[in-house]
Amino acid sequence: MSQLQRGFTLPEVLLALLLMTMTLCLLLRSQLMITQGFSWQWQQREQWQALRQRLQGPLAESGRIELQRRPVAQGCQLYLATTHWQQKEMRLKQLICTHVTP
Repeated sequence: MSQLQRGFTLPEVLLALLLMTMTLCLLLRSQLMITQGFSWQWQQREQWQALRQRLQGPLAESGRIELQRRPVAQGCQLYLATTHWQQKEMRLKQLICTHVTP
């Protein structure tokens, strides 16, 4: 081989391919984790919205959301909507007072 011909050796090319493959795998894995995290957050947001809607108005009864009403003070009611999601309990509370005296 003459001195004018220069290029990469086979071990250098293989090492470069290995590094490129590892980098691509890490990027794809991080993309998957980001997508899963976004999906989880979206589902959690939907659960909070369902709880809020259940507190705000009469909806069809849902087996997943339990609604309780408790009197807490004169003229006030505490509404509590509860559901379970991803092995966690989610609660949303709303205090409604109809007769408030200054």
